[in-house]
Amino acid sequence: MAIQWLRCGHHVYIVSIGTWSDAACSMLYFLLLQTVKTQLTAGASHGQLHPLQYDFTHDEDVEKAVNDLSQAAMGGSLYVIADEAGPEYGPVSQYQTFCAKLLTRVPRLHLWSASCYHGHAPAGWQVEYLTRPLRSPPAVVREVEQDLAITGTHDVHMYSERGVPVHADGPPVKRVCHRGEGHSNRSGDCVTCCREVARFLRSLHVGATVNVSTPSTTMNHTSGTTTTLLQWRDMLVLSWDGVSDNSGVVKDCKKRVSQCG
Repeated sequence: MAIQWLRCGHHVYIVSIGTWSDAACSMLYFLLLQTVKTQLTAGASHGQLHPLQYDFTHDEDVEKAVNDLSQAAMGGSLYVIADEAGPEYGPVSQYQTFCAKLLTRVPRLHLWSASCYHGHAPAGWQVEYLTRPLRSPPAVVREVEQDLAITGTHDVHMYSERGVPVHADGPPVKRVCHRGEGHSNRSGDCVTCCREVARFLRSLHVGATVNVSTPSTTMNHTSGTTTTLLQWRDMLVLSWDGVSDNSGVVKDCKKRVSQCG
């Protein structure tokens, strides 16, 4: 939807409402920025992106967001995207209050938000539930379905049928447990955990290439092409502790992955 708004020349505001949504909103902002640069017609006028960060665990930030956005409304219209909207834990009243107040200040409000948790939308607002697991392999889906948010508290809806063919189950989920002898106090700086993660990543042969034979259309023989089986952008490592580029595990893992074979 944001791309359509940008094509129409509107200013689009990417709003993060807390630390839990910073990563998702930052990624969304840079993906949209890249799309603007590569896909929208060169030389054609288009709207602009504006990233905004708040912390809705504080009431004053809710008021600040309402004031900032209502002042930014151009001609009475406002276009807002909020990813990971609503809190990960606790009451959702702050986000609902934000939506209600913003709507009273900006009658022509266009606000699209997303969250893996349901029940965050204000009463009377249109809601769609997207439950088809199109992006994750079955092995990952089965792992996620065991989460307490799905099986216990029911804060997240169960997956629906995939609806498309599944050609591979995918590799099994790898768990690295931060406990036992040799582990430091904090997993984010644990050398032992880092070694195990790096060893596993290298075992997947990321960046390795293979020759694929393809029939030739002009001669009665096959020709070989080279393809990369797995790239680093295909990888996702989840950590219970918060980590950053300066965390010991990130620095050490980069070094070990590049060195070990």
